[in-house]
Amino acid sequence: TAETFQIIFADPPYEKTKHGDRYTEKLLTNEALPKLLDSGGVFVLEKRPAEVLPEMKLWRIIRQKTYGATEVLFLCVIFNQRQRHRVRFAIRTPQSAIA
Repeated sequence: TAETFQIIFADPPYEKTKHGDRYTEKLLTNEALPKLLDSGGVFVLEKRPAEVLPEMKLWRIIRQKTYGATEVLFLCVIFNQRQRHRVRFAIRTPQSAIA
């Protein structure tokens, strides 16, 4: 299995590059990134406050703070029902292990 993390920080360039890259959008739509977070992990993303976010199908904003010319988003992965069930099942402790 791949290594996962409880916190991932990203501070991409605020402006588009000369090639038109939009790093915030690329990060938020990258399907591989959520797989790097532990269950319950947090993705912390810095961006420009005026920057419009793409439609987010992978992430849910759990906290949002603005500090001058920087906005910090705290995000968690959006799980579908099947994934949520699988995660709950994986963290249950059998009664026999407690005794």
